[in-house]
Formats: sequence, C-alpha cells, structure tokens
Amino acid sequence: NGGAAASGAGPAGGGEPLLTVDGLAKRFGGVQAVQESSLALRPGRVTALIGPNGAGKTTLFNLVTGFHVPDAGRVRYRGADITARPPYRIARLGLARSFQDLRLFMRMTALENVLVARPGQRGERLAALFLTPWRVAREEREHRRRAMEVLAFVGLGERAGERAENLSYAEQKLLALARLIAMDADLLLLDEPTSGLDPATIPHVLGLLRRVVDGGRTICVIEHNLEVVKGLSDWVVFLDQGRVLAEGTPDEIMADRRLAEIYLGR
Repeated sequence: NGGAAASGAGPAGGGEPLLTVDGLAKRFGGVQAVQESSLALRPGRVTALIGPNGAGKTTLFNLVTGFHVPDAGRVRYRGADITARPPYRIARLGLARSFQDLRLFMRMTALENVLVARPGQRGERLAALFLTPWRVAREEREHRRRAMEVLAFVGLGERAGERAENLSYAEQKLLALARLIAMDADLLLLDEPTSGLDPATIPHVLGLLRRVVDGGRTICVIEHNLEVVKGLSDWVVFLDQGRVLAEGTPDEIMADRRLAEIYLGR
C-alpha cells in the first residue's frame, strides 16, 4: 500500500538536524562555486534550495554526497562526519540523491530498475548464492514484493514489465523517484524533481513527496518553480553566488523584495 511504500526508518520530525553542512567551500579554477555555506536539514520536513542559475545548488548536493571533495568545511549526517566519503558509502548510510538527468537503465524493465536499487541484497555475494540459496530465494521474493509496492505507490504498478525506454518522460521521472524510495534511505536529495513535467503531472508528484515525508523521511529539493516551492516545502534556503543568503518559511523568503530582485536578475 502507499503508506508502507513511503515509510522509512527515519524520525518523523523535530529533534536534532539529520544533516548539517558547516562552512563548505569549493572552487573550480577561477570560479568559487560554493563559499562558506552552512545549513541544517531537520528530520520530517521538506527543505527547498532556491536561487538564480549558477548559485551553487547542485554543487552543494555534489559536495554533500561525495561526488566532489570540498576545499573547506564539514558535512555531518546523524552526527557522523561524512565529508568526502565515497558516494556509495554515503548512500549506504541512508542518504540518496537524484540527478537532473534520470540515469535509468533504459533497456531494463521498470521492475528491474527498482530491484537493482534495493540495498544489501544477499544475492550479490557469491558465497551466499552457493551456501544459502534458500535464503537468497526468499530474500529475492521479498525484494520483488517491495519493488512492486513502490511502483504501485508512484502509479507505475501496471507498467512494471515495460522497458524504461518505452515509458513517457513523466513516467520515467516517476520511475527515478521509485528507485530512490526503494533504497529505503532516510534522507532524499532531489535535483529538480518536477522539471520537464506538464502542469497536470506536477500535483501528483508533489502529493507523492508529501506522503514520503509523512511516512517518516526527510527531503531536500533543488527547485526553480516557485509555485512548487510554496506548495511543497516547509523551509527554504536561498543561495546566490555559492553562499547562503537567507533561510525561512516559503512565505518569508518570497516576501523579501531583495531576494526577489536577485532571483529575477533585476
């Protein structure tokens, strides 16, 4: 069911920050992409990163998830220092992220795409295949059940056997979201989850994300559509030129004329 598909092991809200970023900085040649950026992602809510193009939002995601090594600063997840750890180790801790490009296995079915995202599969280890085949088979059935549950949650249950390349773009975006949900991560970093979607599909995606958070997970999104930000997020962080300029509720940030001028380039 949908509630089970959305549920995670993370806290349902409040308490200490799930992830903290302290003084992160990154330079690429002569470009200071991120400079002295600090923020905290609190559990059980949606935080939106907004700002003009080139503000450093995606670079910040890359620094948090280990795809770039920061020049300065620290990243902590559940109190543990994860600065510059490899991306696969960070993902295993319960922190998953999406990319602007979907990165699906286009010649695999929707179900297969979700199955490969499931963490800690016993069948990936050769010894387990030979020594405990019955356990592997039992676990594979459970992974398949869970994958089908997640596909049904995002609305792709009837498309499970369809190759990803045959899905519409909107369905591919939903499949990418399903893969993230299937990882059972407590913190999801989503890079423009509604980009390229037609207006009729956006409310469905926003509803899914709210249900994921209501199920106990935490989300941080990069988003340019301010209507989406206002309708989805609980907290907004405004970046410009690699620096955090302000943060607050969506209403507070959008009422700030100075930030509006920066965002609109006026």
